[in-house]
Order: sequence, then structure tokens, then C-alpha cells
Amino acid sequence: MCIVLLWTGSKKREETMPKIKQGDRTAITKTGRKELPRQEPALTIFSSSSIVDAHTDINTPETSDSGNIHGMPVAFLTGLAKESRPDIFGWLTSQHTLNTSKLVYIGLRSVDPGEKALLRKHSIRAYSMHDIDRHGIGHVMSEALKYLGEDTPIHLSFDVDAIDPSYVVGTGTPVRGGLTLREGDFIAECVAETGQCVAVDLVEINPHIEEVETVRVGCSIVRCALGETLL
Repeated sequence: MCIVLLWTGSKKREETMPKIKQGDRTAITKTGRKELPRQEPALTIFSSSSIVDAHTDINTPETSDSGNIHGMPVAFLTGLAKESRPDIFGWLTSQHTLNTSKLVYIGLRSVDPGEKALLRKHSIRAYSMHDIDRHGIGHVMSEALKYLGEDTPIHLSFDVDAIDPSYVVGTGTPVRGGLTLREGDFIAECVAETGQCVAVDLVEINPHIEEVETVRVGCSIVRCALGETLL
């Protein structure tokens, strides 16, 4: 999972975005809401964990087979799971939570049975690699952004394991059959083009596994999210 979260109420992205760097999706609970102005942001998640992510990271303590909190941060962020201990997610109160109607996943391909049930129960918008293979990334992004609306601040949360491991080696939970490099950049470009992107996080880069090519991929995604274009 990837994370470098940037958030601001201003659309001048380069000027005032706060930045938090952390290894996995749990950082989203800190950057996604805690430091935000009181407005309703949208969270865009892309395959294997990301939100772009291969994974949903929306398990609750009741649905998780492993009990690993690494796979639960979105459940706590959306209020689907509760915790009183402040050293875990106890600091998340109702004012910090994200409405599931403002959540979109893109690029999913590794989702636990309990997570699938939660996605259906709460009608969470999710696009798997099957959807991308069938309709193309252009159609998927058009639908996703239309769903979020033109008046909603967007937080792009991008886990590098959303990208296929043939391109990204330096990540801890790779899943085959993911996004291409251009699809990853295209997602970020589309979000940037809306003018609504107020936060970006990139997570799950592990330099102990591989640091050169994976970091290059991550930097390209962030540059695109901040407005860099091919022409």
C-alpha cells in the first residue's frame, strides 16, 4: 500500500498541502481526515490496496481471517469498525469519518469474502481489474469521476501494488494482473484534470525489496497527480 498524503482546502496544491509519509494504508486515517478542513472530501482508491489499490483494506475485526490491522484502516475511516484504544484508531470520531458514498475503488483484484460482503452491503463503488479489462481505463475513470461529482474535493490514495508486479517489484503485497504503468499515470492525470484534487497519498513502496524502478514509478504517479502532462 502506498501513502504520502497531502491535503488542503485550497486548490493551490503546490502551496499548502500538508504531507505525511508512512509505509501502509493506515496512514490514510491520519491524513485522510484528521488534519482536514471541515468539508466532505471524496476518497478515491485504486486496486490492490489503494484507493488506487489491489486490495480494499476494509476488513473489520469481525471479517478479518488474519486479524492484521494492516487490512482494516478503511473500515475504521468509514466508521464500519470502531476502536476505543487511542494507540490504534480510537482517536477517530464521527467528525473524522468518511461517508462510504464518497468512496471509490479502482484496480481491485484481491478482496476477501468479508470485504466483498461489506462492499455490497454499503453499495460502495468499486472497479476491479475485470472492469478495466472489459471497458478500458478511460471509461472507468470517466464513470468514477462522474460518480464523485464536480463539486467534491478529491483525495487520491494510491497504493503502488495497484500496478502489476512485472513493473513494480519493491512492494510487500504484490498481486499479479494489475495496472500497467500508463494506466497508473492516466488515473492520476484524470484526477488532476478535474481541478478538484486536494490530497494525494502514495504508499507501499518498500526500498528494502527494490528501490530504483519502483520509486521511479511512484514519482511518476505523484507528478501526474500534481498536474504534469505529456505535452
